[in-house]
Amino acid sequence: MSSYTGKQIFKATDVGYFVKANPWSGDVLSVYASVINILHPEGHLVSLVMKEPQMTVFGIKVASFFHRNGKDPRKGLGDIRPGTLVRFDGKRLLVTDYCCDISDARLWKGELSLTDIKDFDLRKAALLRKSLLAEGRKGGFLGLVHHEDDDNMFVRKARELLDGLSVGSDSLPLVRGLSRFLGLGVGFTPSGDDFISGALLAERILSLFSTRNKKGLFHIEREEIMKNLEKTSYAGKTLLSPALQGHFPAYLLDLSRGLARASHLYEMIDVVRRAVSHGETSGTDATVGLSWYLELNSTHAA
Repeated sequence: MSSYTGKQIFKATDVGYFVKANPWSGDVLSVYASVINILHPEGHLVSLVMKEPQMTVFGIKVASFFHRNGKDPRKGLGDIRPGTLVRFDGKRLLVTDYCCDISDARLWKGELSLTDIKDFDLRKAALLRKSLLAEGRKGGFLGLVHHEDDDNMFVRKARELLDGLSVGSDSLPLVRGLSRFLGLGVGFTPSGDDFISGALLAERILSLFSTRNKKGLFHIEREEIMKNLEKTSYAGKTLLSPALQGHFPAYLLDLSRGLARASHLYEMIDVVRRAVSHGETSGTDATVGLSWYLELNSTHAA
């Protein structure tokens, strides 16, 4: 920590792949104990984060900032609140009397590799579903797998949308219609967006898996989702724009690796428990989307 035009400097350790070097200014949109979301002029969120599981390709990991001057981040960040002006000069993010320097930060890409899922088996979809029944959080899309316990209006709408999807044949294995989930539900990131992110993650897992096993799979129609991103929230757009290009949040990469490694139900339950702890229902909703897509392809492969 040093001085930069009178400001305290905090060195970022990681910077997301989509954090561009072009200068910009924006306002703080939301503040949490370990995340600060800043609205970029292009309509996505750039986030200062404290922990690795919170990283995305729009994230800047700078743990020291959240503990500056010995403050406990759980007690709030005081002088930084929604509406606070933030400036970015290409290498430094300036907010009030502080500066977050990304010049020496590692580039974080949020990509999944074959090595990450080398032990994956499509039969693990059954273990994943059972784990969701045990650990999933109510309030979002859990009712898509747990019909008796969670039948809210958004779940009913989601079921209608799933029934209306166009799922192609063997000659044209394409899933159309997922764009209708955009913006569906409540929460900082709508449940429908999280569901789509989980489905995209599952598609990526199976794409890597099929490269090794030479099996076909259903592909998600991306163009329709990309064209309709403006229908969802800033957070939803920030999540899905990279996911459509194969870049996922850290917690979903951890879920993928855990899914591949887990051989027994108790191991899968631990994996799912960690995933569903993300946000209020975001982790659950994304895991539901992952489970749905795996089961869709499991049925196709049978």
